[in-house]
Amino acid sequence: MYSPTTLEAYFLQLVNETRAKAGVQALTFDGELLAAADRHSTWMDQNDKLTHTGENSTTVGYRVTEAGYGYVSVADNIGYVNGPLDKATVLKLHEMILKTPTYNSNTTRAHYEELGVGLKAGTMYGQDVVFVTLNFGTPNDQERAEPDDVGPTIADETDTGGDKVIAGTSLNDDLRGTSGDDLIYGYAGHDVIHGLGGIDLMYGGTGNDSYHVDQIGDQAIERAGEGWDTVNSSITYSLYGQVVENLTLTGSASIDGTGNTLHNRLTGNAGANALDGGALNDILNGKAGKDVLIGGSGSDTFVYETERDAWGDTIVAFEHGRDRIHLSVMDANRTLEGNQAFTFLGTERFHNIAGELHVYHLSDGNTYLSADNDGNGIADFAIKVLGWHTFTNADFVL
Repeated sequence: MYSPTTLEAYFLQLVNETRAKAGVQALTFDGELLAAADRHSTWMDQNDKLTHTGENSTTVGYRVTEAGYGYVSVADNIGYVNGPLDKATVLKLHEMILKTPTYNSNTTRAHYEELGVGLKAGTMYGQDVVFVTLNFGTPNDQERAEPDDVGPTIADETDTGGDKVIAGTSLNDDLRGTSGDDLIYGYAGHDVIHGLGGIDLMYGGTGNDSYHVDQIGDQAIERAGEGWDTVNSSITYSLYGQVVENLTLTGSASIDGTGNTLHNRLTGNAGANALDGGALNDILNGKAGKDVLIGGSGSDTFVYETERDAWGDTIVAFEHGRDRIHLSVMDANRTLEGNQAFTFLGTERFHNIAGELHVYHLSDGNTYLSADNDGNGIADFAIKVLGWHTFTNADFVL
């Protein structure tokens, strides 16, 4: 078990902000990578050297293996700058490292999953400096099977930045951040994490976790296999690069949501939303408002629960034989008690019978689905499906 300091956690935040801009997955701490990074930074300070080759000519691969880390691939960035060990110096270190092409490439390389940061205040040529070692790693199967080896974050004595580190337990925690830039760790259990103000890094850990996002730059960080997780966002949000399955938009603003390469469930709010599932098999539910639903590749399901949810929506790139429009939750016949199923008429007109669903085409080249829920022969909702389509019963869950 190895614990990062608050400034090392801040460095991880900076790295993940850079990775988010590059569209790649956020990194998480690993205790063995942390230990190896700390030892190498200490060695560089003690020997007044800035070098990838450590004690007895060791490489980064040797050092992380000696610390107990099993890897598929590994790399390291190193550096130092003049100054005290504080947030301003850490930011300067990060910016300096990104100016080196090889280090920038390591920082944004998509296949890395874990990071160790070692910050050390020392001297170089008689000047006060801060050294850093960044160990990037992709774990092997044996390493993945090991339990979490990262301890609670330790406050740096010289860190006066005012941001908070908030840690949960192995139980089901309700964790709330502050108005600053927080680091929140849920650990085990089904946790609810509220970032609140500031740009927050939220680590759910194992369990089915729920994140509440309200600022551009907030990140929900999970590893594969750590549960079925959900981001609840009051701003436009993308799951791209994150190992999170579900996204729910909150409030009533017209904001948008984008999935990733997992099987996503995307849910809109009361506003006009654009929901883009991306790859694989997604479930999209725009809720109220005139929404645009984009399934992307895979077998996607477009869910409508009420007439209000369906009215004015647009479905993009519908694929017959793969995608389906799910109407079974909606009551097709308001004149009867209970939940009645729709009857699909194809292109036939309504017969003044409640529960009929039909399709028609307009001169704009698009296809429209409309339904009569009360039997008066007038459509109670209409959904536009971009392009000219021939629908059958197989395209629906009625």
